[in-house]
Amino acid sequence: YCAVCGGTIRAERTVGYVYSHATYGGSNYENRVACEWTLLAEDGMSVEIQFTNFELEEEVHCEYDYVEIYDGDSENAMRLGRYCGNKQPNLFISSGPVLRVRFRADDTVTAKGFVFEYVETDPVEGLIYTEEPGPTTRPPLEPVINEKANNRFLARTAAGRRPYIH
Repeated sequence: YCAVCGGTIRAERTVGYVYSHATYGGSNYENRVACEWTLLAEDGMSVEIQFTNFELEEEVHCEYDYVEIYDGDSENAMRLGRYCGNKQPNLFISSGPVLRVRFRADDTVTAKGFVFEYVETDPVEGLIYTEEPGPTTRPPLEPVINEKANNRFLARTAAGRRPYIH
């Protein structure tokens, strides 16, 4: 597992875990946090992440404490969502071998934090993303899934995964 504030992590076929802070479970995260994890898979593969626990400061636009998910490692990578509060984000699968998770906290209220699991996975082909209006506390993207991806989605759902893929 990883409890270090940010860094580059190699995703493998076995599940790994990232904690928002080193004392997760024993105390809240600190104020003024700026962490960024870059998760790397082999070329031709994807990274899958799933939050198992999630509790940040609540704010309607997620401007104080938040987690952002990016599909790629550049500053121009597509943002898949910004999350705060205690509504657990959905499952994410990158379109390529890199997924980035950014955690920011302001200088006032703190909360328990989060845990996410990550794993290298086969890419899901045929996902098309379109922007949709709405609050930033829910995913800003709506996937259109082809038959191949849908079969994989159903297999993951049957195995107990949450029924949503980005």
